[in-house]
Amino acid sequence: ARPPGAGSDPTMATVALPGGQLVPGQSLAMPLWVRAAEAGRHSLHFALVYEPLEPRPQLKRRVCPLSVHVRVRPSLAVEHALRPAHACAQACRHVLGLHVRRDSSEGPPEGPRLRLAQVSSVSQGWELAPLSGRSAPPPALAAGEECVVHLRLGQAAQHGPGGGAPLPFVHSELRFGGGGGGGAPVDSR
Repeated sequence: ARPPGAGSDPTMATVALPGGQLVPGQSLAMPLWVRAAEAGRHSLHFALVYEPLEPRPQLKRRVCPLSVHVRVRPSLAVEHALRPAHACAQACRHVLGLHVRRDSSEGPPEGPRLRLAQVSSVSQGWELAPLSGRSAPPPALAAGEECVVHLRLGQAAQHGPGGGAPLPFVHSELRFGGGGGGGAPVDSR
């Protein structure tokens, strides 16, 4: 639901209170996840609007503005290297190496770890695949740690299944084993 007059303004949304009301002296934590469009400093502005459950002529609604300033930094840095595949490799044109590094300013190494869960690509002529069916998933990275992931980059099929219409784009999506367990990358297409 949108407040009156908000129309289709994408910068405004109404979030209802869980349970619908707060009694005097009660507090409520409402975690919000906000995705920043880019790294750097951002200001987030909120307007908390509240009104009494029982209508009162002297108190219709109140507005409490709240501004929060945050600095967004990328959690991971990724660099790539593309090399021709060995001549004896079948159906593999290139090997793509992804060097993944966790920002060391995100806290102590004993803090929470991040796990590379998926690599995706969209291309008109190339598709990603696991380099080997026996590849171990990348490790979960603590602050300051890094790893390298190797993938096979090959020419994509030019036509759909059964020789159908030409494919305008190929979406390759590789998901790595979950949790702390193992598991080779899986092509989830």
